[in-house]
Formats: sequence, structure tokens, C-alpha cells
Amino acid sequence: MNFRNYFMLFVFGVIVALLMTVFVDNPGYMDAEYYFYGGQRIASGYGFSEMILWNYLDDPDGIPHPSHGYWMPLTSMLTALGMIVFGNTSFNAGRIGFLIIAGLIPVVTGALAYSFTYRRSSALLAGSLAALSGFYVPFMVTTDSFGIYALIGGLIMLILGLHSKGGGQRNRHFVSFKFLILGMMTGLMFLTRTDGFIWFMVLVAFLIGNQMKKNGQNLGTRHKYQTNIWMRFPWIGAELLFLVVGFIVIIAPWIYRNLSVYNAPFSPGGWRILWLTTYDELFTFPASNLSFTHWFSSGLSSILQARIWALSQNMQTTLAVQGMIFLMPLILIGMWEYRQDIRVRVGSSIWLLVFILMTFILPFVGARGGFFHAGAALIPLFLVMVPIGLERFIQWGERIRKWKPEKARIGFSILLILSALFFTTAVVYIRVIGSTSDEIAWESKQKLYHRVDQHLITHGIQPEEIVLVINPPGYIVATGRSAIAIPDGDENTLVDVAQQYHATYIILEPNHPKGLELLYTSPSDRALIKYLGTYEGARIYKIG
Repeated sequence: MNFRNYFMLFVFGVIVALLMTVFVDNPGYMDAEYYFYGGQRIASGYGFSEMILWNYLDDPDGIPHPSHGYWMPLTSMLTALGMIVFGNTSFNAGRIGFLIIAGLIPVVTGALAYSFTYRRSSALLAGSLAALSGFYVPFMVTTDSFGIYALIGGLIMLILGLHSKGGGQRNRHFVSFKFLILGMMTGLMFLTRTDGFIWFMVLVAFLIGNQMKKNGQNLGTRHKYQTNIWMRFPWIGAELLFLVVGFIVIIAPWIYRNLSVYNAPFSPGGWRILWLTTYDELFTFPASNLSFTHWFSSGLSSILQARIWALSQNMQTTLAVQGMIFLMPLILIGMWEYRQDIRVRVGSSIWLLVFILMTFILPFVGARGGFFHAGAALIPLFLVMVPIGLERFIQWGERIRKWKPEKARIGFSILLILSALFFTTAVVYIRVIGSTSDEIAWESKQKLYHRVDQHLITHGIQPEEIVLVINPPGYIVATGRSAIAIPDGDENTLVDVAQQYHATYIILEPNHPKGLELLYTSPSDRALIKYLGTYEGARIYKIG
């Protein structure tokens, strides 16, 4: 592989990304809208603060509110960087870094493939598939964590496979520097998503385990483990120390910020998501209602059903999203072929731990997007396995069907790329464009919120007034108006939230909590709530 080949992959990735921008002209959904809005606040000089409340997990005092207590800050920081460079806070300025990343992912994937096979054809195939990654393609060009996660995940695998040709002291310096960089990379993973901490822990575990194996230790003897790990500190200690130092250097400023805001390393409400019994409980008010007792009282049957449902959803995500269905057999063959490689072992361990976390510990968060997001980091490694699996398939064909390897390799590679193109096009049509001819599905929610707010303005709402809505980040991005989340609960809970946080209007959409079903299906005046009418399917109420 030479510079020209990598440049071709970069250009291909950027072209695909630019084509996607024709249909993706706004953040599109709550996660991306939150990161985009966070970038706007940073670029505008407001720092890590927000004029919205999209959940109540940290028992917020009100607006303005500290930002990024649930989602991590790196995606918003990259968004803000684009805005600062281009001197405006538009969506196109904010996502410029993500478009560049979309071009770099095929390059890193191609380099990773070449490090496995030393075949130019393998690198070009894997890199091309990375540009046409199916379900992930539209999400790479919006202000979300997918591209960052995939790029850093691929770089970690690439760095993990590097070896020094020198010996002695030179080799020690190289290894130390390598693990320092890996620690910094895992720190960036963590600042992108909290499950990035799994990457750090897996690398720590493999580092210790491999050194113990080198030293010929008996893992079942605790005394020997303690003696040889710590008494031989110059080797195992240096590598581990550099890994940890690199990680801490990156995350320390964020931990310091949290300590100054929350008097704790992390937002105090984060652990409450462990006790969800439905996804809508993410918006529980007050969040103190979420507890182990609440979770356990839902019943063993309900707890098991939730995890069985999440298992089904995440297995579908594995097959359709991470494996694009038709690539999964080749991915599995490739991973089996290189099952002893440190990168495959690390990647498999990370995937398994993330799967367990997002299925059995956080089933609602995981099945509703967490596993989809987290899996992006392993896409480069998975796609690298495709040409490896294809090579073994061609060897079988050569032996059984008398195929000519070179012709078969070219033919199947073209077929796989065309299949990925067709698969990606179908996904974009269904998920982004939609079946209606008058409005692209991706942009419909933002445009609806803008029209609703214009309707409220004609009915006398003032600029400083706050609305209750399902998607506060989306509303403030579309309108500039402060918004807070409609809580999970009944009408009394809705009024309590409105009064505590000084909201004056309610915008109740078809997608609403079960406890507000009557408020939507039978709109009328209630105690402390006045019905103002329906606009494009949204019931509009005024508090008081």
C-alpha cells in the first residue's frame, strides 16, 4: 500500500459522506441534536452549560443547567471546533470534522487490513466497505459519536499491532510510548462514550495477562501472582503505568470539571439508569423514584422479559448492523482464522463485554441505541475480517471447485462492494429519505418543531417562556427556545414539573408517555391546564 491507495480510500469516504449531506441537512434525532446544541454553546462562549433539561436524573435545580452529565463531551467539542474555525454555529460548520473523519475511517480500516494480510487487495476491499458501512453511513455525517468512535477504535487496533524492530532499550522506549498512546486513545474513547471505559479495562487486563503468561506464572497461585507482578515492576509496571498515565492525562480535565460542578467525578444521577423497568423511566420525575427496590418490585418475570427482549434486539443489531447480514459469515471466518491475534482477542472481548452490558445490565438503554452506538468502534476490525474470510472461502473454492484465485478474488470483491452499495442505499432510502414525497424523513421533526413554535408565537408566547416537549434538544435547535422534557408519569407529574421549572406551554405529540394518553386522545381543559388546540398532530396546552 502506498500513499496513492490511501488517498483514494480517503476520497471515496469523503465522496460518500458528501452525497449523504444532500439528505442529512440537520442533526436529525435527539442524540445528535444534543451534541450539536452543546457545540453551539461551547463555540458561543457559554462553556458546558445548557438551557434545556432532557432528563431529571441528577435532580436539576433548573435552567441554565450543567451540560453533558449523561452524554460525554468530546462529540460536542469536535462540533464546536468546526464552528470556531468557520466563524459560525451552523450545522454545516459543526459537522465539518465529522466529514473529515468519514474520509479517515476507510484509510484506517485499509491500513489495519494491510497490517493483517500485507495484501493491497485486502486493504482496498476493507477500506471500501468502511465507506459503505450500511446502517452507519447516514450517522457518520451528523453530529454524533459514531465516526469518532469508529476512527479511534480502528486506530487502537492499528497501534496495538505495531511492533518495534529495535532491541533492548530502544524496544522498551517504543513499547512504553505505544502504551502511552493507547492510554490516551482509550481516554478519548471514554470522553466520547462512557462505555469507552471498557476499552481501557480490557487493555489493562490483556497487558497483565500476557505478561503473566510470558513469565510462566501459575494463575491459580495468588502468592506467585502478587510476587511476580509487583516485584518485577520494571517491565509490567512500565507498560501498565504508561497506559494508565495516558488515560488519566486525557480524562483528568473532565473529571476536574465534574468535581467542581457536582462535587463528584461523574454526574450523581448516572447510576439511576440501572433501575429502569421501561425505557420511558429514563424521564422519571423525581428521579429518586428510581431505586433497586423500584426495579426489584417490578417482578422477576418483567426483569427477565426485558432482558430477553434486549437479547433479541441486540442480536439483530449484530447481524444486520455490525455484519450487514451478508458479511457476517466472512467476518466470523476471519476472526476464527486470527483468533490468536491480540487485536482479535481484544476486539472480541470488548464486543462481548459491551453486549453483556447493553443486554443484561442496561437492556432498555442498550436495545434502544446504546449497543448500536457502541458497536461503531469495532466496525473497522470487523470489516478487516471480511477479506481474510473471503481468502479462506476462495481457497476452499480453489480446492473443491477449481477456482482461479486471482479472478475469484477480484470477482467476489466487486460483488461485495456492490452488495454493500445496494444495502447502504436501501438503508438510506428507508431510514433517511422515507416514503413520503413532500418531506425527507430525516428533517421532518425539526421542521415540525419550527412550525409549532411559529404557531405559538402567533398565539402570544414570549421569547423567554419555556415549553414542555418530548425532545428538548431538538426543540431548542429548531427554534432557539428553552425546553424541558415531558416526564414519565401522569397529568399531576406533568404539572409538578411545569411548576418547578417554570414551563408555561405543553406540546404533546403522538409519541407520549402512557400516563398522558387521555390528555392526548381526549384533549380538553384540566385543572391548571388549558387546552389551546391541535396543530399538525400536536396537542398544545398552557399551564395555569
